[in-house]
Amino acid sequence: MGIGKQLALAKQFLPAGAPAFSYKTLRRLVKHIAAQQLSHCAAESPGASGSADPINTEEDHSKQHGQHEFFKQLDEELSAARSFVETTTINLEAMVGEWQTFAVDAGLLFTPAMLQQVSESVLPGSTLEDAVRIITSLTPAAKTIRKRHQLVEAYSKISQATNKLLFYIETSLAAILDLLAMFSKQIAVERHLRSVPEYLQHRQFKVPAFETMLLTMFDIERLFQMVGVSRATPGFVPLHVGPKCSTLLAQHPD
Repeated sequence: MGIGKQLALAKQFLPAGAPAFSYKTLRRLVKHIAAQQLSHCAAESPGASGSADPINTEEDHSKQHGQHEFFKQLDEELSAARSFVETTTINLEAMVGEWQTFAVDAGLLFTPAMLQQVSESVLPGSTLEDAVRIITSLTPAAKTIRKRHQLVEAYSKISQATNKLLFYIETSLAAILDLLAMFSKQIAVERHLRSVPEYLQHRQFKVPAFETMLLTMFDIERLFQMVGVSRATPGFVPLHVGPKCSTLLAQHPD
């Protein structure tokens, strides 16, 4: 299935308010630039009649306009997408903060002071990580079990919203990389106004606050595993990071 059809099908899974990516428009623009290039190449061929200078002048103007328009629109859409990711991340961070407060009350998360007290009184010389293992290994009361079930439900709502944002980033990256590959393939390198390998604007999706929040959520999932909550637990929705998102997150900032 082509990227265009994938994007069309993906709309129903994207978060509300996500900026639409003009994949088809940009794809048509690349084809138009490529067609102009072929036309001018034919006009410059040895058998073509007329002066080469006007043709080259016309080609330069047309080439510059088309390519400038392509990268300008791509830059603008990436900027809008980054703003959307940043705004959505703020809302998700608030949800995670509320979850953490509830988790402390439910006995699943522990403040440094609580862990220090357990470490000193139960197992002198142990680390704070040891204290976490000790507390989570204790058989919880029925009330605590109910609260933990509620925590699973609350976390799953956050992870569902986060997965939608991850899916939006994943599909957007797929479209952008496909367009850049098409641009490289159909337009001669010597005619490029911008170097495609050096075009890194799609890294705008690498939002530090979003990365930090993802790390916090992965820590929460590891904590769930310590108390017996796994991917197979009914109602539990884990994070899902696609291959393109994984590659992007692994890259060092420029």
